[in-house]
Formats: sequence, structure tokens, C-alpha cells
Amino acid sequence: MDLINKTWEQLKDVFLSLTPGTRVTTVLLLIVILVSLGYLFSYSGSGGSAYLMNGAYFSPTDLPAMEAAFAAKGLNDYRIEGTRIRVPAGKQDKYVAALAEGNALPYNYLDILEKTINESSAFESRYKLEERTKIALQKELSRVISQMAGVQNAVVMFSRINQGGLRRETVTTASVAIKPTGGQELSEQVVRSIRYYVAKSIGGIKPEEVVVTNMDTGANYYVTNDEPLQAAEGTYALKRSWETYFAEKVRTALGYVPGVLVSCNVELDPTKYQRQEQVKLDPKAVTLDVTETTKTRQASGDSGGRVGYVAQGNTPRSLNSSGGGSPTETEEETQRTEKNSVGQTVIQQETAGLLPKRVTVSVAIPTSYFRRIWEQSQPTQANNPQGPTQQDLDKIRNDELTKIRNHVLAILPAVENVQDPGQLVTVTDFVDMPLPAPETVSFVEQSFEFLRYYWPTLGLMGLVAFSLIVLRSAVRAAPIGSPATAATMAPTEVASETKEEQQKQEKKKWRTAETAKSLRDEIAELVAEDPETAANILKTWIGNPI
Repeated sequence: MDLINKTWEQLKDVFLSLTPGTRVTTVLLLIVILVSLGYLFSYSGSGGSAYLMNGAYFSPTDLPAMEAAFAAKGLNDYRIEGTRIRVPAGKQDKYVAALAEGNALPYNYLDILEKTINESSAFESRYKLEERTKIALQKELSRVISQMAGVQNAVVMFSRINQGGLRRETVTTASVAIKPTGGQELSEQVVRSIRYYVAKSIGGIKPEEVVVTNMDTGANYYVTNDEPLQAAEGTYALKRSWETYFAEKVRTALGYVPGVLVSCNVELDPTKYQRQEQVKLDPKAVTLDVTETTKTRQASGDSGGRVGYVAQGNTPRSLNSSGGGSPTETEEETQRTEKNSVGQTVIQQETAGLLPKRVTVSVAIPTSYFRRIWEQSQPTQANNPQGPTQQDLDKIRNDELTKIRNHVLAILPAVENVQDPGQLVTVTDFVDMPLPAPETVSFVEQSFEFLRYYWPTLGLMGLVAFSLIVLRSAVRAAPIGSPATAATMAPTEVASETKEEQQKQEKKKWRTAETAKSLRDEIAELVAEDPETAANILKTWIGNPI
């Protein structure tokens, strides 16, 4: 507090010692400084330039509508940088208000559906809410498709029909009208993406059932079988992945060569899946089962007597006469069944398809690499201002190309039916041209650009500096009276000073400021001009020693 009080007393004494005109000038300068500083800080907070909407990137299709909204409100102090808009920082609210009034605000997806749901009420019928939601969804789909590549405008329409009957099915139909950009035809991939997007967004419909129509020609894009296209896309994607893999592998191996260029080409085996089964037979049979069956059969019969006319004639026979013994026949049958198996070895082999069948690599080496090798091969103290000869560079070039080719061949997979593997790698050189220097902005252009945006700040800073200089000059021109003298002087004495004495004091002050004299000379002049005042000052000094 003592320091503040002393400072305040000193400033007060300085201000009281000034002339009335100087006091008025000082007060005015202080007011100018305070007002300038306030305006400066307010301009710094909201001045300069800034990107509209926190640097948001706008769609190129939205920029014309936004520029029209700005022109309608007379706003022309903006600049388009790419797809962003730079505006004065203090006018961002005016630009946003112009966009809102002109209905040119950038599109925010799903805002239509959100607005539709928020506007619904409890008293609204279910049918009406479904219809409003359906229209909102159609608008959303139309806007999203309009942002796709090659599409200038799109209109999506769909409907759901409830069929009667026992099953009560709901049939959904959808159509998309496309206006291509520049009258060009849409690619099959874009059309297929539109079908899938609409079908999955609506639900209850297959992608191939979505009708896509060209607004310019009126032709429909017919549905094609997606399976071959998807298979081809998968094959090409796999091919690119293999090429990227081998290119990165070769590029890593040649990392010691600055500026090397590597490209690969991979041929895939078209066989997607292969399964082989090999059976080898053993010439020696192996008995698995033996079955042996034996059958015995016996047969016997009475004797028939004598054969012939005599024996069979009509002659008396003796009933008690007995014939001879009957003959007996025995038969035995044996059956043997043997099951044998041929020995065999079964080998099953499964191979994944779409594998790299042939990999070729192309490598390009900058010619500056050969010159750098020559420079490194020279002794440190050698001074050869002429540089390498063409013969030296050719020798280094041939050696390095051979070394690089062998180095790359060790990385590539082996290829069948290739007698010379060196033909898989092509190594060439190219002249690396120096890149053009980027355009530099001159100091004058930078200065003008800086002044363009910050001239109010610089002007205010100059005004404040000028005011401070004038104030400092005014303060230094006024003499600082002794605090003790001011304290000893009674208010009645100050009030009793005559106009003539005040004029003398002013003359004395200006004369003292203009000429730098010693204290003794000043006291002598003061005694000669005003003895009473000099006596009072001397009494004060003697009574209050410093």
C-alpha cells in the first residue's frame, strides 16, 4: 500500500504541476488511449477473419446456393478457399443468418426424419404418421444418393401394399430416378450400390427388385447377376493385395537405395480349390477270411436179378428165395472260400486356390544413386573437380543393377517351368529430374496481405503509441516540485497568489525546462526575480534537511 500511495502522490504532484492547457491535453490523451485500447481488445476478440462454421468443409453442390444467399444480403467480403469459406470474424452471425434465411444451410443427414418425429403429436393418426415418415425417408434417401459420385440429383420413391387373404403379405416396391453428372452413364458398380442401399434402408425388398432409371435418357439399368461380378471383384482384390505385399517386401529390401521405384505383377492360379487322392497297390495279396465247407453223401439200392429174356420169362419163382446184398455209394464234397485283399496306400492332398503362380517385379533406380556411390568410393582427401567419367558410372551401374536383380530374386517365390529366373526381375535406371521449387510469396505480397487483415489493429497501436509519446513529452516538459515545498505551502498562500506571480512562475518553469543549469544558478536567478519565494524555499530546506 505504501508503494501505491507514494506512486499516486507522485502522479498527483506531476499533474498539479502542469499548466491548465497541459492538464486538458493529458486528460484527452488518456481518454483516447483508453478508448483505443478498448476498441483494440474488442476487435481482437471478434476481428480478423475466420472460417465459417468453425472451418466446416462444404459440398461443391452447396456453394452456389450459399453464394446466392450472401449476395441477397449484400455480403461480399468473404473468400472461398477450397471448400471452406473465410469471412470476417465479426460478421459470422450475419453470414449464418443469411444462410438460414436463404435456406442454404449445409445439409445435415437425418434432420428430416428427426424433424418429422418431433412434429408428431399424440392425436395424430397412425396412418398419417406412417405416411409422413415415409415421405421423410424418401427425402433422406434422395439426398444421400445425390451425394454419390457421378450423381447430380436423385429421387427415391417406394410404396408398401398389404395384400388380403390368409397370409396377408406386404409387397414393397421401390424406384430410383437418377440424373448423372454431365450426362454421363453411371457405372454398374454405382447402380448396384444404389440398389443395395435403397433395399437395405427400406426393408422388405430385394436389391434386384429396385428399379433404377436414368432421367436424361429414360433408360432402365437392368439387373445383372452379382455373383460373377462379386467373384471377379474378390479375385482382383486378392490380386492387388498380393501385388502390394510383394512390392512392399521388395521396397523394404531395397531401402538402402534412395528414390527407388518398385512395381509388381502377380498372376494367380485360377484353380480355386484342388483335392488329389493317390492310391498305390501292393502286388502281394493279404488273406482276410478263409471258409471251408465239407459235405458227405451215401446212397444204397436192391439187386434186380438176372437180366434178359430167360430171367424175365413167365416161370414160377420161389417166394422165399432171397437176393444178394444191395450196393452202397458214398460221396464227399469239400468247398473252400478264401477272401483276399490287395494292399494299397491312399494319399489325399488338398490345395488352396488363387495362389500366386508367377510374380514379376520391375525396379527403377535413379542415376544419382550411381554418382553417389562413386563419390563415397573416393578418398576423403581426394579433390577431383571434374567428377566421374561416363566409363566409371557405367561400371558402377552394371554392378549395382546385377546386385539388385539377384537381391530381388531371392525374395520372389519359385516359378515352375522357368529356365532363367532373371527374366522375372527387370531393373532399369532413370534420370531423376530436380523438382521445381515451390512458388514463394514475396515479402511485399506478404506485407500487403498482412496489412489487409490487420490494418485496424496496426492503426490503433500506432495511435496509442503516438498518444503515449505526446503524454511523455508533456510530462517531461513540466518541472516536478518538491513534495516538502508543496506540503509547507498553506492553501491561503496559494490562493493569494496574484496573476502576475503565476505568470512569473510559468516563465520560470519554461525557462528552467529549456536550459539545464546548476542548482546554484537557479537559486540566484530565483532570488533576483522573487526574493520572498526564494526565502521560503531556503527556510524549508534548512528546516527539513534531506
